[in-house]
Amino acid sequence: MEFENSKESKESRLYMEKLLKNGGPIPFFHFNGRCFGEPNKEVPLPPISKEDMARFQEVPITDGKFNDWCKPWKNSFMITMLGKRVRFHQLEAKLNCSWTRKGFIKIIDVPREYYQFLFTSNEDYNHALMEGHWMVVDHYILVQR
Repeated sequence: MEFENSKESKESRLYMEKLLKNGGPIPFFHFNGRCFGEPNKEVPLPPISKEDMARFQEVPITDGKFNDWCKPWKNSFMITMLGKRVRFHQLEAKLNCSWTRKGFIKIIDVPREYYQFLFTSNEDYNHALMEGHWMVVDHYILVQR
């Protein structure tokens, strides 16, 4: 609780607010050995023309191409365990029994304790995503599409 009221916390919050302002000033920083700005002095962001901004705001993609790119992830979602690490094989065995009815699932171990689940059956996907709260070894599973 002391840290929340400390001077460091207030300064970091104010610094963050400055960075989040659109087009606001930026502080002194180093980039590839070069210094921009002066210490303790803010430097305004360089102006960007409307033509330059319009060029980066939109990328034309056809609906067919977009659907092709999304196809591998159509019946998939990511999960993570709340509170405890669970071995991959233990998680795979438990959720294969709980979630598969018509098809099968493929589980991909993603870094930082996340797993991606790919379903062959739309019914299994909806069951796993929409039905109740899921637990493995008395720890909840957080599911995100």
